[in-house]
Formats: sequence, C-alpha cells, structure tokens
Amino acid sequence: MAPKVLVADDEPGIVSLLETLLQMKGFDVITAFNGTEALDKALREKPDVILLDIVMPGLAGYQVFEKIQEDLYTKHLPVFIMSARKNMADLFPPSDRITFVSKPFDSNTLIDKVVQSVAHKKAPEQRPVIPPKTTVDLEQALVLGSRDFLVAKMKEFFTGKGYQVTTSSNEDDALQKCGATAPKYFFCEFREVPDLLDAEMVYQKMKHGPNVGKVRFYIYCRQDLLSRAELAFPSHMIVSYVESKDLLEKIEKVLAN
Repeated sequence: MAPKVLVADDEPGIVSLLETLLQMKGFDVITAFNGTEALDKALREKPDVILLDIVMPGLAGYQVFEKIQEDLYTKHLPVFIMSARKNMADLFPPSDRITFVSKPFDSNTLIDKVVQSVAHKKAPEQRPVIPPKTTVDLEQALVLGSRDFLVAKMKEFFTGKGYQVTTSSNEDDALQKCGATAPKYFFCEFREVPDLLDAEMVYQKMKHGPNVGKVRFYIYCRQDLLSRAELAFPSHMIVSYVESKDLLEKIEKVLAN
C-alpha cells in the first residue's frame, strides 16, 4: 500500500504542484482547500503525513493541529506547517512531530523531507509503512492546454508510451511544474488570442529559464491557426492538426526523431 499524504492549502497552485511531485514519489495524495475539510480528511483518511497551511478559511492550521492531537492515530503523525508568516512556531506547542516550512519554499527539498518523514515515522499501533515507490526512471512529459478533452487524449497517449505525464491549463502553473519536473517534452497549445492561453509568453520564459536546452518545447495548434503560429514560432517547433487522431500521429513522429 502506498504511503498517504494530506496536502491542505487554500492556494490551488501550491496544492497542484505538491500533488504532482508527491505522486511522482509514489504517494497517494489527498487534498484539502480549507481547514474544516483538512480536519475531516485527516480524521477520516488516516494519512501517514500532513502538509498544512496556517492561514486557511474555516479552521486555521494551528486549530486543525490542535484537533488532530485529540485523535489516537493522528496525534502521532509528522506534520509540515507551511506559511509566509514569521514566528509561526509561536502558534504551536513544542513537538518533534512538527516541521516548519517558510513560503516560498524549495519544492524538491520539501518533498525529500516528506519522504524521509514517512520512512522514519514511528507511531504506536500503525499500519506498516511501505517506502515510497519513485518514478525517477520514467521520462517526463508536460502538456499545457485549455481544451480538457484534448489534454486528456495527449496524457493518455504519453502514458501509453511510458512517460510520466504532468498537465496544466495555466501558464504560470505549467512553468512552475516544468521547473520542478524538468520534462523531456513540453507541448504547449497555441490559441487564437493570448487571453485564452499565452503560448508566446511561455516560450519566451522557456528560452531564458533554467531548463533551456534541456526541454524539447513544441507548440500544437489547429490547422487553421498554423499561419499565425508560424509568425511567432520556428516552424520545426509547431505541430498542427485537424483532429485529435491527426495530432497524436504527428506527436508520435516527433518522439521518433
């Protein structure tokens, strides 16, 4: 059984990033976006470790922590408290079960600490903890797009080819995930107007980002948008399509090169 982690934060971007990285480490991830939901899932799901924001709607993080101390199981869990607030330790009693994490944090360092906390967790009458299974041997692919159906098709395609796939519908979220996962391929959708999805902004940030030269960046667009895409991107980076089957066939040729 995979180790279970509860991630509770009212910022969807942080939850999404941590969920992706923890799943890559083999965790079963439970998410919550307010304190009331976090407390309910902590008591009901019985996770192996909890990542908890301090300032959330409903119950604050320190209130959630107080409540889980009343349960015979959850009182023994390692808890990571995440906040941009200074002196956050003042809100909590002294405990070797608590790790304080200042925002903004280095996501990879945090994930490593979570993995270690599960490996070394010792609590009475707990189910055995199986060390996390990693997917480090799988190559990564990232898909950024606003059409859910098409993104799902591409995820299914890459998964079938043996890739660990991360998806996003938001430019900044995708760039953050790219920095965290360093994918071999990054496919970004080109839309009619930047308000729908700004592929040019993503491309410019990729060109000057830490993964330049490491990530194979491609634009995919409908055939009727090809001439407009060619004004902004090199033609060899563009994959145009008429329908989803056509797109997947062309992506397969890209992977073969």
